[in-house]
Amino acid sequence: MFTEDLRYRNSLASGVEHTEHTMKFICDGMLGKLARWLRLLGYDTIYFNTPFKKEFIEKARAEGRIILSKCLRLNEVKRAKVFIIHSDSIVEQLKEIIKELRLKPDDRAFFSRCSFCNFPLKKIEREKIRKKVPPSIYKTMAEFTECNNCQRIFWQGSHWQRMKGKLEKVLR
Repeated sequence: MFTEDLRYRNSLASGVEHTEHTMKFICDGMLGKLARWLRLLGYDTIYFNTPFKKEFIEKARAEGRIILSKCLRLNEVKRAKVFIIHSDSIVEQLKEIIKELRLKPDDRAFFSRCSFCNFPLKKIEREKIRKKVPPSIYKTMAEFTECNNCQRIFWQGSHWQRMKGKLEKVLR
């Protein structure tokens, strides 16, 4: 959690002024699930699972990302914005971030990034994915998106409904 002084110090020292819509995050190895859920909310979030904190911090600085971690020692990092996560529950972690960073997730951005590799998703013509999805999915779904990086195809099936329900629970 930010203290007011820490938020101010890190914002100035990083040289990057973050607005709610330009915030980019980097999650350490303890927060892979959180990285995925932030992507589902539409935030540019990378998961950097390495024991080498120096590389992790350098990447955050170079890309102007806010560091998300459960490691209290990272609060001492200079020239980077650090947010320490306290909860173990994914719902509570998301609530912490939304409250403390004053985020206003936009449901138009939900499911706009690949939850696996973080690249923006693009709508794809239904006919182009006929052989890339199971026949039952092709028959029952009208719209699809694709990740141009990892080539995964996404649609609004029952899994999507469950995730959207969880996101709505977070935002209440």
